[in-house]
Amino acid sequence: MTAAWLLLTGLAWAQNQGGFIYGTPGTRNDCEGNAPIAGTSGYRNARAAITTNSQVFSAATFAERELFPLLSQAAQADTDGRFAVTLYEQAATFGVTDVPTVETSYPFGSCPGEYRLAMRPLDLGAGALGIAGRVGRFGYFYSASVAFSATGFGGPYTRAMMSATYMVYLPAAVAVAPLNWDEDFGVSSISSDFIAGASYNGALGSVYAGYVSGRGGYLHFGEDRLGGFASALADRGLDERPAYLSAGLKGVQTPVGRTALYGRKLPITAPPGYAERPIIDEDGYESTAVQPIEAEPPRVPFRTVHVQQHDLFGRLDVVTAISWSPEPIVHEAMLGLHSAGFGEAAAGWSLRAGTVALPDMYYFGVEGGNYASVRAEFYGSIDDGGSGVGGGTSRFEASILYNDAEQLSLYPYARGALSANLRIAGSY
Repeated sequence: MTAAWLLLTGLAWAQNQGGFIYGTPGTRNDCEGNAPIAGTSGYRNARAAITTNSQVFSAATFAERELFPLLSQAAQADTDGRFAVTLYEQAATFGVTDVPTVETSYPFGSCPGEYRLAMRPLDLGAGALGIAGRVGRFGYFYSASVAFSATGFGGPYTRAMMSATYMVYLPAAVAVAPLNWDEDFGVSSISSDFIAGASYNGALGSVYAGYVSGRGGYLHFGEDRLGGFASALADRGLDERPAYLSAGLKGVQTPVGRTALYGRKLPITAPPGYAERPIIDEDGYESTAVQPIEAEPPRVPFRTVHVQQHDLFGRLDVVTAISWSPEPIVHEAMLGLHSAGFGEAAAGWSLRAGTVALPDMYYFGVEGGNYASVRAEFYGSIDDGGSGVGGGTSRFEASILYNDAEQLSLYPYARGALSANLRIAGSY
């Protein structure tokens, strides 16, 4: 697994742009002490990316996206009314944006003066763990997640080694996520959260209710047979308007394959403005500091309708999405080819290619347009055929994404970014 992350990080080296540009051939690799320059568009985008990363890979979102569907699959294969599932996922996006930095070791360090200012890439990562089970109609669920960010420093080799180190220690960090240890150093950060609750499986579907650490209540309804669902997350309390909404059908079996139709509203967090403000230290001396103008960054709702047809002729997928807010566009148009029995066979692969479009988002400093998009997925599973303790199925999945629609709708400034995901699941 470590070797895979080293390879993916190596592929991401070519993403960097700017000048002095991180990773430029011939530049010094010993300019390691750096600090981001607040007030720049790169800094604002980095702060927005960090916020979005923690939202997308929050414990609640992870449970809805991955854990609950896995539990639903186990329910359909269950024979005695008692079963459990476990799930672990790691994700990374390399070069999500470029951040202007200043070399803090100059002039006394080994970094030359001409390299005092730099453009460094921001890498995002996350890990999440989920556990769920049922006994009869009642069940339980728990998930925890850790999201982090870091700018590239040293040379590309150092960056690759640091990324691999993060991924090695990430499972331990996820295990202690309920301790709620968060650190924020501008554009280098780490945050954690968890969700725990109970579920009830009735004739119409399953209801999940729980508490999200530090945020409030969570409620999710899932229909196990047709794939219907509805979700809402009450941000900062039950009296607030939902920050995230999603509802529709994701797995209707039709004569031509599986059909999905659903709508979604994502809370894209716009970067706040920054300004110098007077501050007074503990000794009574007055100075200035760069601080955000808004206490809460404004949110721009990104509303989309998704129409997807999977398994046409047993091998083809057609994926489309249309957005009407903040402006009407064809957000996604993808054509995919996959192995026979993809998702059900013991092993398989899938490859999608097409275009992704985004509206103008000048608050991020980027223009809209169409971009080539590629998504490759691989998986393999092992079924020991046993029962009771130790019996069950294990499954390993990996994916590589370039200009993926899901990523660009969340990070519209991440044009040309490379993302990777690893996922290990078990059903017992």
